[in-house]
Amino acid sequence: MSEHTSFSTFGLKEWIILSVLIIANVVGQMAFTCISPFFANVAIGKGLSLTMAGIVFAIFNLCGFLLSPFVGRLIPIFGAKNVYSTGMILMSIGTLVFAATNLIDSGTWFLIFSLILRTLQSMGYAMVFTSYYAIAAKDFPKLMSTIIGLTQTGAGMGCTIGPVVGGYLYQYLGYSSPFLILGSFAAITTVVAFFSFSSHSNDEIKEASDKVINKTERHLTLIEIIKIKDIWCIIYTLLIVGIVFSFHDSTLAIGCRPFHLTSGEVGLLFLGLGGMYSLFSPICGHIIDKYTHINDYLFISGYVLTTCSFIFMGPLPFFSYEPSVPLYAICLSMAGLACSILYIPAFKQCMDIVVKEHGFADSTQTSAVISGLYFSAFFLGACLGPLVGSAMVEYFGYSESISIIAGFCFASMKLILYITFLLNLIYHVEGTCNTYYDYYLLGVLTKKNSQVLQCQNMYDKCILVSLNAPGLVVGTFAGCSTDIMLTLTEIVNKRLDVKDQFLQFFNNQSNSIDTQRFCDKVQNEYKVYNESILTGTLTYYANCYYQGFPYDYPLLNVTVPTKNANLVACPDSSSSNTRLCTEGYCGMLEYTDVSSSIKGQFYNSFRSCPVDVINGIYFVIKSNDMRWNQKLIKSLPGAAEYCVNKTNHYLFINENDLPFCWYVNCYDPSNGVIPMFPAMPDWSQYTSPSTTTNSITTTNQTILATSQNIIQTTMSFEASTQGELMNSPTNLLSCKNVNDTCSYASFNIPALAIGTISGCSSDVGHGLYDIVTKRSDIKKVFSKFLTNNTYTIDMFIYCKSFEGTDTIYTESTITGNMAFYGDCITQGKTFNTPLVNYTAPTATAKPTTCSTGNGNETIICSEGYCGMFEYINYSPVTLTQINGTYQNCPNTIINDIYRVMSDQEMYKNIVFLKSLLQASIVCGKERNQFVISPNDYSSFYWFVNCYIPQPGELTTNLSNLSKCENENDKCVYISLNAPGLGVGTFSGCASDVGITLTSIVNKRLDVKNVFYKFFNNDTKTIDMQTFCYKVAGSKKVFIENILTGNMTYYADCYTQGSAFDAPLANYSTPTSNATPNICFDIISNQMITCKEGYCAMFQFTGTSPSTQGQYYGAYRSCPNTVYNQMYLLMTSQSFVWNIKLRESLSQPALACSNLKTLDVLSIDNYNSYYWYIDCYISLNGITPTFPTIPDLSYYISTTTESSTTMKISTTTKGCDNSFKIGLFPLLLILLSFLLF
Repeated sequence: MSEHTSFSTFGLKEWIILSVLIIANVVGQMAFTCISPFFANVAIGKGLSLTMAGIVFAIFNLCGFLLSPFVGRLIPIFGAKNVYSTGMILMSIGTLVFAATNLIDSGTWFLIFSLILRTLQSMGYAMVFTSYYAIAAKDFPKLMSTIIGLTQTGAGMGCTIGPVVGGYLYQYLGYSSPFLILGSFAAITTVVAFFSFSSHSNDEIKEASDKVINKTERHLTLIEIIKIKDIWCIIYTLLIVGIVFSFHDSTLAIGCRPFHLTSGEVGLLFLGLGGMYSLFSPICGHIIDKYTHINDYLFISGYVLTTCSFIFMGPLPFFSYEPSVPLYAICLSMAGLACSILYIPAFKQCMDIVVKEHGFADSTQTSAVISGLYFSAFFLGACLGPLVGSAMVEYFGYSESISIIAGFCFASMKLILYITFLLNLIYHVEGTCNTYYDYYLLGVLTKKNSQVLQCQNMYDKCILVSLNAPGLVVGTFAGCSTDIMLTLTEIVNKRLDVKDQFLQFFNNQSNSIDTQRFCDKVQNEYKVYNESILTGTLTYYANCYYQGFPYDYPLLNVTVPTKNANLVACPDSSSSNTRLCTEGYCGMLEYTDVSSSIKGQFYNSFRSCPVDVINGIYFVIKSNDMRWNQKLIKSLPGAAEYCVNKTNHYLFINENDLPFCWYVNCYDPSNGVIPMFPAMPDWSQYTSPSTTTNSITTTNQTILATSQNIIQTTMSFEASTQGELMNSPTNLLSCKNVNDTCSYASFNIPALAIGTISGCSSDVGHGLYDIVTKRSDIKKVFSKFLTNNTYTIDMFIYCKSFEGTDTIYTESTITGNMAFYGDCITQGKTFNTPLVNYTAPTATAKPTTCSTGNGNETIICSEGYCGMFEYINYSPVTLTQINGTYQNCPNTIINDIYRVMSDQEMYKNIVFLKSLLQASIVCGKERNQFVISPNDYSSFYWFVNCYIPQPGELTTNLSNLSKCENENDKCVYISLNAPGLGVGTFSGCASDVGITLTSIVNKRLDVKNVFYKFFNNDTKTIDMQTFCYKVAGSKKVFIENILTGNMTYYADCYTQGSAFDAPLANYSTPTSNATPNICFDIISNQMITCKEGYCAMFQFTGTSPSTQGQYYGAYRSCPNTVYNQMYLLMTSQSFVWNIKLRESLSQPALACSNLKTLDVLSIDNYNSYYWYIDCYISLNGITPTFPTIPDLSYYISTTTESSTTMKISTTTKGCDNSFKIGLFPLLLILLSFLLF
């Protein structure tokens, strides 16, 4: 939902929401005020005093005062829609039942039931009133005051016509009629409200925004808001409004007795108060939204009008005129106007103070807390108004009571004037800092001359910072601490190694440098701090001063460049595009080593802006990645120093078993030449230790104009050319066309083709056409050369383009930067030495079978691996969710990604489109990646996996006679069914069957334990002689208990050449492999492929009788890995796991094998335990979260208790930790609270 700035942008949904809010306020206020003209007289008639009648009026607002802060806390939990609708239901019930109170003759019981029902009404009204402010703040943030004004118009109309309607209904239809009519109307409104409000009113969008946009902001709590002094001025004002607005509810009927008015006529007088409030509320709201600076003047004007209305209505003793009905009408209208200009600005003023002045998040939680306190203050005043008013009128008389209220309003006006003007004047006497900026950050000069500026926050300090971080920043800046800390945070966040040095000052909640922590270290220290960073030594000096104080001379003098560095375009390996770098130069780094822990050679490289190269170096150093040996890690800071000095360096270390090599080059690309990475060494070729450091050189070759065609195409559409190495030897050929030239093309297109073609231009044109048309993005790059009619490259245009250029062309593709070099010469001449000669692999990729995602349909992919891609994108154009899923050969997947990127409907979600470049690169590198970005209307998710398929689980060989290698072998038949592991039948020579059976049972520890009696301890395999001895001739199906249920198997052994008897069991296998599922593995901390076709997650905790503590464990992986962990836990002799927990673990394993979710809590003192299992098919790449582990210490006591085990039904959810309860459970909870 967009942030509407005017009513002209409203759709039907917004108009319905606004109408329901207004109508509900009308009905709610009418239900509350309809008793004003007659209830006091009815109560007195039943023997109650006027004060007791006032309590009935006051209890309504007293409950509102007590409940509003808690309702504010409920809104983020239950949702504004549910809270609002529940409040309407309670209000309807209270109003309808109130109709029966007149049947009670006893004054005492009349009072009791009236109080109970008014309390029920108040609970509902507090929920409605508080939640609709949260809805207005969230759904209409740009029109907040206007919307509040309109809804208050509805409230004012309810106040206005409520007494009139109530008075006349009571006068003509009796006591019950107002309650029955208004209660029914409220019930109808409840239904309309519930079905008209969308789920958006349950705060999903605003909360998502909080998580992504407002990471640097704090969330407001009731304790935090109470600490803000400015809020108390507004709270006091709302208290006055409540008193003024409700004072007349229980007293006006008494004050009008001298005029002998009927109940209906008294109700008409309330038109002045509510009518003027209703009329001016929307006007006031519109004025505030347009002219925000007049809030203070409106507050003072409201106090003046309030005081005047009570002074003239009294009148005060020194006024000689007599009160009259017209005077009362005028004074009540004046009070209504005063209440509107005091009440309407208050909520927006509170939001501005909390969000803009104190830095809290502009979120649903903030608006809910403010609205809770806001209405709590109003309801307190509305409670005191009729309560104190009734008591005062009873003991002092009506005129004297009015005069006392007038004096109270006058004193309040003087108090607010004092706070608003005098204290603000005092607070801002020294609210200034000398502010200037002169620093050079990543090639960009920021310079602002010194000037004295007023700080936005009176608690700010003045801070001066001077620093020098080589390769990042140099300069000095000073000013108010809020601004300086934001600037310093922005600077240090650019470099990970620099940020680590300032991490001690960071506030974890705001993710920014905390002024107090920073000043606690540097204030009055007068020293230059030196910290080691990758590029040398970070030096900085800082000091903190009180506002208005002059700065000392900084101890650190730095020289700042006088102009910006030139903006340059650099290749970026992370996005496959060029990137603008403000530093004025580019960076590239590659490195390789042999890891002592993993025993393999590893390689990595990246290109980008220098700051990103340095961040990449630091990330490798801090990653604890076992691929990189410690000597490489310790040498990499040297690469960073070479980079900031804009030089290149090649370091080669071949030392014992820890060799490594790296190359760094930070260069000026202004000459248009993009350096290439040198070849990294193959460590298997080096046998003697050596150290080499040198510059990089290249070799040139002379190539004749011959027909050479060496190309590796890794992706294509035609099966005859997919993945094939086309290699013809170098030889001289005659061109068929006398107009042909001799053409040369060498290219490297990531994830598509690499190699060189040369020969007659007609042949080269056809060859190039076949390659570039296999990928849509590559075809677009070569579109200027394509001739669709002849299905070839127009070699005349091609040769003209490369004539005399002698340049390697680079173009951005969705799988990375493509490099291309071409040349054309006259037949018979010799090619110039080419700038590049890309070499193809020496062998064709091995074709593989891949799924198309259409049932069991498969396709042969010559690329040698398979691809899968899915995405979900929220379109800001159509405001709908768009998704797609693809499985095919990788080239087809990359074309699918390109087609998604080209979809006109998605162009508005720029973040999503840019991220898809990464998906193509990942696929081209045969990797997988999962990305989810919750970002308001730019939200998206995608998952790509381009993989070499693992061997399938289904093994099928047709029955045939084969000769055993060992003449002593027997023929063995085995059929088994081990739930969650394997099912099927196999037979053959004992040696082969033994190997097969061993490989199966070794996959599960619990199954292996069953067959352990057959194992040979020396060979670690099943001894088939022992196996046949124990099972042959038994002629029975063996049943063994394993974790996942009962495993059954049947076996028989025969001498060679004999026929098998009819088996007692022949378990059938599925007809196809399970579809591999991508699951998160908690051990490797990455996504893995699980051949079982589903994922498993298991967590457990238990109390320990031995240590009297609680212990916890959790696993995520493929199901059989989790089963093995369960078995290890069951058989563990560790004293920390109680025996009842271990005995119960067959239950989660059985649930997992059936793809179920289950959790169990068993309460048994120090043998208490809890576990949770969820085995699921991951469809959207979303990894479910574990539920909260219970604290078992609550169930431990010194007395003997019987054990209790509870199964708790659960639902697997994505990563959403919010707590939501529906409308009807919420209603039942509140009714139970009221009645019991």
